[in-house]
Amino acid sequence: MFKTKIQDKVRDHLIQKCDFNCYAPDYLLSIDYFSDYSRQEIQKNHKWITKVVSDVFNPYDRNPILWGFFIEKGKKTIKKYGKQTVFNTITEGYELDDDIEVVDGTRHTHALLSLPYVDLGKPNKNMRKLWRHMFYDIGGNPPHWMFEDDNQYELKLETLEFAIKDRCANFLGSGEQALDIQTVDSSRQFDGTCARGWHGALHYVTKQIKEQDDWYEVFDDINSNVLDNDPIVLQP
Repeated sequence: MFKTKIQDKVRDHLIQKCDFNCYAPDYLLSIDYFSDYSRQEIQKNHKWITKVVSDVFNPYDRNPILWGFFIEKGKKTIKKYGKQTVFNTITEGYELDDDIEVVDGTRHTHALLSLPYVDLGKPNKNMRKLWRHMFYDIGGNPPHWMFEDDNQYELKLETLEFAIKDRCANFLGSGEQALDIQTVDSSRQFDGTCARGWHGALHYVTKQIKEQDDWYEVFDDINSNVLDNDPIVLQP
């Protein structure tokens, strides 16, 4: 019962108090890492990611960019680290068996990101420079159809993905799923949640917060800025 109350309190506070109420998140980013980084190392990665995104979408610090970073642990796994001699009571003989231990899964990141007021029709110099690399084969500019109102979300998403992959390659994992960016809209339902839209996304990224200490392990309060005015204070 205690676990449910803590999780509900965290979710209720985020939904009621966080700045996503003013600028709803546009994207849910899921990030796997090249190595088994510590929490502190992942926070350094988060700091660099915020810089990369700001450089492209808000280089003059004129518009809000809102981040909520959540650090999760993967499922526990069984690791083999040697052999030991054991007595088999069925065959009544000795044989070699694996020495095993259960180890924590590697950490990964879920991040909610709001990018309001990005005018793709008037790109800043950093965005134009990035596009020259992205669209090199077609003259260094996005095709005209991507500037249509119904398609700009795709151009923004592709620009975001390219920027992070290009400048964060030293710590991103290998493979296509190392960086997964999903759009967040009012009709979207996320795995394991009943809520929709950004409330559903919040439920998804807080699924490992079941006890009081989990909040301080999962939420990166250093690089997130959605609770600067209303931090959560949990009482036992």
